[in-house]
Amino acid sequence: MPSFLKAVKGTKGGSLISIEVSPKASANAIAGFNEWRGTVEIRVAAEAREGEANRELLRFLSDILEIPSENISINSGARSSRKTIAIKGLPPDECARRLEAAHGRR
Repeated sequence: MPSFLKAVKGTKGGSLISIEVSPKASANAIAGFNEWRGTVEIRVAAEAREGEANRELLRFLSDILEIPSENISINSGARSSRKTIAIKGLPPDECARRLEAAHGRR
């Protein structure tokens, strides 16, 4: 299993996750870990139009990380497929563990 911990950095009070998002997928899913870029690959069903994919991404992460949606935000990359997501109240090791547990699950 890939080491998602390489994509998660600790911050004061939480974590930052480096991700690469692919919109217009058949379903929301953690697709894998890109070792070269150090990013978690995530597919979302929504289109990248008027923030739809970003909203779907945050809902999906809230669900799989089992944290309230108000504890998740886009730190950088709102208009890019490469993003940094800020997670409040979840340490990096636990964040990576939950991402790994959701890998491949829809």
